Amino acid sequence: MMMKNNNKETSTAAYNFVELNQMIATPPLAESCQKALQESDHRDVTQALQKGYKAYMTKDRGKKHSGYIEVTIRNKTPLFVGSGDNGFFCNGSSICLPGSSLRGCLRHVFQIITNSAMHIGNELKDKRDNLDMNNRRFFFRNIARRGNNRYTDRIKKSYAGYLMDVNNPRVIADENGETKKRAGFLVKQTLPGGDDSNYFIYEANCEWKKNEMRAENKQACRLIWKDKQVEVHVGQMYTRGHERKYYIFTIPDDFQNVQCYDVPAEVIKTYRADRGRGSNGLSLLEPLDKNQKYKLAERKKLLPEEKYPFDFIVPCFFELDDNGKVKSFGANPFYRLTYENIVSKHVLPETIRGDEKIIDFTDAVFGKTACWSSRVAVEDCYLQSGEDSFENSRKTPLLGPKPTSYQLYLNGVQGRSCDWDEVSPENTIRGDKMYWHRHCDWKQIGNPAADEKQDSSANENVMHTITPLKKDHCFCGKVRFEQLDDVELGALISLFRIDELARLSGSSYGQKMDLCYKLGMGKPLGLGSVKIEGKLYLRDENAYCRQLFDEQGNGFATALSSGQEQTFVEAFYQYMKNQLQDEHYLENYRNRLKDLCALMDWSWTDYPGWDSKVQDMGIEAGKHKDRLLPTAQEIVEKLRKGE
Repeated sequence: MMMKNNNKETSTAAYNFVELNQMIATPPLAESCQKALQESDHRDVTQALQKGYKAYMTKDRGKKHSGYIEVTIRNKTPLFVGSGDNGFFCNGSSICLPGSSLRGCLRHVFQIITNSAMHIGNELKDKRDNLDMNNRRFFFRNIARRGNNRYTDRIKKSYAGYLMDVNNPRVIADENGETKKRAGFLVKQTLPGGDDSNYFIYEANCEWKKNEMRAENKQACRLIWKDKQVEVHVGQMYTRGHERKYYIFTIPDDFQNVQCYDVPAEVIKTYRADRGRGSNGLSLLEPLDKNQKYKLAERKKLLPEEKYPFDFIVPCFFELDDNGKVKSFGANPFYRLTYENIVSKHVLPETIRGDEKIIDFTDAVFGKTACWSSRVAVEDCYLQSGEDSFENSRKTPLLGPKPTSYQLYLNGVQGRSCDWDEVSPENTIRGDKMYWHRHCDWKQIGNPAADEKQDSSANENVMHTITPLKKDHCFCGKVRFEQLDDVELGALISLFRIDELARLSGSSYGQKMDLCYKLGMGKPLGLGSVKIEGKLYLRDENAYCRQLFDEQGNGFATALSSGQEQTFVEAFYQYMKNQLQDEHYLENYRNRLKDLCALMDWSWTDYPGWDSKVQDMGIEAGKHKDRLLPTAQEIVEKLRKGE
């Protein structure tokens, strides 16, 4: 159960979270797979899982169900599903909602209602599909804030040196080497089939000097090469006396006699992945351009290839881990550092993290990579009613999620916010992220040009011209399924009966809920709120195999029967109840469904002042790291009480 926020001042955001599950619910298929794993002694996991899947699918085949769910989608707000040219998605001739978008939308909620695992991938290595999050590192923010001791304690330990990618034997670091702060160079040599595993940092001598306050020294970071030295100007950095500094690195005569440290490939890739460095920052791994005052000809003149086999050389500062390998590096002494802990450290308990040997409902129904394919196929949904009328085109920011505000993405401890490096059973990831429904003038958000009196200075890199479909349009399509058992089909049909599932579990708010999904792009702006309804059609296997035409001979036999949705939903809930026998797990499941209903309920948008409660904070408000984000249930309960 989440800790309640004890702070009077709280944060607001266009999103919130469904509480993390405390255990993984396994489907009937899992028993067959586990038996196959035991028989194989876990020697070949993939082969054993395939064997278990085949055994389950051939068992009681006559009791499994095939057919489709006829889906009707109505958009309650403007809707935008983009294509390559920033227009609305089209299959070549008709406006439609792509099956892939609907599949992802349904799959996300399916994971929640089935207590599936939190599948975590390694952003640097893992290329699997259907990951819930990447196991990445986040960079420190607001480093100048008083009391930010984690950053200052680490940056004081940084060295200065040369970072290199070389094709010669490495110089091993001396265990008795000095540990004072030093400067050095980054060098790289391009190798056939080379990757990020052959970088090194060589130590170097560095000194700093005061910089005259000339106009040319007010520029962004730059390098100036002078014979065997290079000046590093780090832009707007002052001493306490408001005197600007710059650093002078001296190139050693012979790198073979200089201390050298390994730079792991993960450190290189983490540095590359940092998009927050800014356009004025000195990116050490990018081709050095004219702004950095460095040319290949200058390098060849200063560093003959026969003596220095490098493609480039650039100064840097760095820190070491306990094993003497480079932990991080940057262009100036106060470069951007990552938090020590990766995302998965906050996904607790560990048992809910995805594992290839554990089969959850999402694996069973939507497919498991390399083991079996999906038994659900989502078709494109085509426009049925309402003219294809669009809003006026506008430039709008469409940004990806940036979970670096830890007070929004972490639960904190006893009502106080904690950062990514404070790991405890309480300070976990909030859970599954979802966006609130809201009425919103999306055309004005992040669009300075909308106000003629305001100068347009928006970053064109994040601005996109979009033309959303107006609200009150209807789309129809099908979600087809093959050979699902009663419980699996009950889980699938529950996606269209979430209110009934909430009622069965006691998670309903005691009022008629209008549960809607979020679909397409622009969710943070208020776009994409859709009502999705589904009608079940089951295939009669006997009629399907034996009869081609109907009895009147006027067409093909449908061999379908409709209805029975309630029966399957009840079968699914009863199975989940048996899986979650412990009252602790049952209460956690009820809370998750309450969170889900709170976030999906369109009815909240009718309350006065709703939009102000679920809007993103401004920059100034976002700097207050002690302001926790209230839970979804806390927000709607206050709303119901008129607070």
